[in-house]
Amino acid sequence: MKNQKTISFAAAAALLFTGISAGGVIVQGAETQEAGTYAFISKSMDNPYNFAMAEGFQEVIEEAGGECVVNHPLNPYADDQITIIDSLISQHVDAIAIAANDETRLTESLNEAKAAGIQIITLDSDTDHSARTTFCNQADTELIAQTMMDAVYDISGGEGEYAILSTTTYATNQNAWLEAHPDLKVICALTSSGITAAAKTISEAETSVKITGLGMPSELEAYIGTGEDAPCPYAYLWNPKDLGRLAASACLSLVSGEITGQAGESVEADSIEGSPFEITALPDDPEATEILLGSMTCFTPDNVSQWAEVF
Repeated sequence: MKNQKTISFAAAAALLFTGISAGGVIVQGAETQEAGTYAFISKSMDNPYNFAMAEGFQEVIEEAGGECVVNHPLNPYADDQITIIDSLISQHVDAIAIAANDETRLTESLNEAKAAGIQIITLDSDTDHSARTTFCNQADTELIAQTMMDAVYDISGGEGEYAILSTTTYATNQNAWLEAHPDLKVICALTSSGITAAAKTISEAETSVKITGLGMPSELEAYIGTGEDAPCPYAYLWNPKDLGRLAASACLSLVSGEITGQAGESVEADSIEGSPFEITALPDDPEATEILLGSMTCFTPDNVSQWAEVF
């Protein structure tokens, strides 16, 4: 089932690709201008998580009668995103929602877009606060960190070594970890591509090391289980489709003038449980705001198959 779902993401993306720019692949939705033109920029085109966010974003924009332009950069670099931003400025889009590949290097291009009258929001990963109106945050950062450490402690039994895997799409170095650290008990992966790669490595290595972290259930369904051969007891993630839906709802509200992105306002997102979503000030920068999607879901052997049908 896992391989079938992976293929379906790639096939869907291939069917939607309608043009190529220097910075990445551009996917265009229905050509209607009633509610404006809204652009989505993911981190890269090599991760099903990005396709899920884009799907949720496009769904809301087109239901509102807008035109949706989805952009998946060929590479997860700031330069590729800058090229796309420059192209969108020339297209006179009404809003851009971007999952930033770099906190500071996008600032100049995004400010140029703002100067051209384009509403800018970030989602999944933020930029310098001056470069956007608000940030659609998937979950509270401290809550994510605490949840990950609780999971590591639980799976390891509070003993032995653990490793943090920040990001990867390849697993060669993980084999070295397994051989060089005989007391390694748990790997905690903080990206959906990383946890899938690590789970595959662990299952092929026939080791007792376990993996947990943040990942998509459709990618982890084959690895989550309770037996000794199952590398992942459980994992977590928010719904990336809902994150895309929230970003789209925020863009629509900004363009229509319903909100300005200031703390105390709220975003109506009827397709997401928990709507409306309050815009709040950031603790470390009261002048900047965010919209918090909510808590994460734990994917276990009991529920992973059901969630794998969702994303």
